[in-house]
Order: sequence, then C-alpha cells, then structure tokens
Amino acid sequence: MRHSIVFLFLTIFFMVSQVHAINPENSFVQGSQWYCNTGFKKVGGKCEKVINPENSFVQGSQWYCNTGFKKVGGKCSAMSPEEAEQQRTRVMAARVSAASREFFIDDEKFTLSEISRKCEVYRYGDNYGDVECRGSKFRVIERKCEAYFSEKYEKIGELGCRGSDLRPIERYCTATMYSDLYAEIDC
Repeated sequence: MRHSIVFLFLTIFFMVSQVHAINPENSFVQGSQWYCNTGFKKVGGKCEKVINPENSFVQGSQWYCNTGFKKVGGKCSAMSPEEAEQQRTRVMAARVSAASREFFIDDEKFTLSEISRKCEVYRYGDNYGDVECRGSKFRVIERKCEAYFSEKYEKIGELGCRGSDLRPIERYCTATMYSDLYAEIDC
C-alpha cells in the first residue's frame, strides 16, 4: 500500500512537471501546441517579455511605433508634419479598403465591417478587455482576441489576436469606449 502511494505521488509529480515543461510560464496551450501570451515572444523553449521603446506599443509578439512616430533603428522618432499626414491618409485608405475585404478563419468567411457590427469589448480591468460577439460564427474571435488599453483612463485601445489569420483585425480595428465598461470595435 505504501509503495502504491509513493508511486502515485511520483507519477502525479512527473505529470505536473511535464505539463509545465510543455507549457512554459506566460504561455497557453491550444490543441497540442503552446503559444506565448500577448506581449511575450518565443525564445527557445521560453516566453520572454517583449521590450518596446518609448512611444511604441506591443501587439502580439511585436512592437510598433505609435501614430505620428516612425521606426528608426530600435527607437520610435517623431515624424515631420508631412510624414504624419501621409501616414494618416494611408491608414484611412487601408481601413476603408479592408472593411469590405473577405478573410477566412477556421473555414468561416468574415469581413471587418461584420466584426464591427457584431462584436464589442467588455473592459474588465485598467488595461485589458474581452471581445464579446453575437453569433456562434464569431466564437473564434472571442477566444483568440482581446483589447489592450495603454493607460487606466485611455478611451481607445488596440486589439491583439493570437494567430496570423487574425492579423486584419489587429491591423485595422480599434476599441473605442462608449461607457465605463464597454467599447465598440471600429474597423
């Protein structure tokens, strides 16, 4: 009996250590694979925090310069007024074009304008919010996307999603608070 208890204890300890080895800190498991959480990148068998410079934000496992700034080396430098206007024009044109473009996630067809109409963000903390959608077709977006607000009182947030098939949402959609707890998704 005593050997059985020791064997059981060692088996459980081994299984827990294997799960931890398979799923490192700051990661999650989907199917049989593990992925780093938003704000972390895979380095070897670990998830390391993405270090971003001033005037930038982290999305997924990358950092990007804030609007009005450009990447120069490993920093974000202020754009000239002409460059900032060109950037604003390009972003607006890309959003208009992307809103009606179709893309597929898990064999379901989506447009960004559909996501704007069917989904919103529930802000559960100072910096984070969950994406909530109407309709079972959008469950994959709820599971794989979240909102990030850079400061406690920030009214506009970025969307971060796990998986390259969701890049259009990250690239062209934002969350804009319309109440203390809810934000509409603008694409």
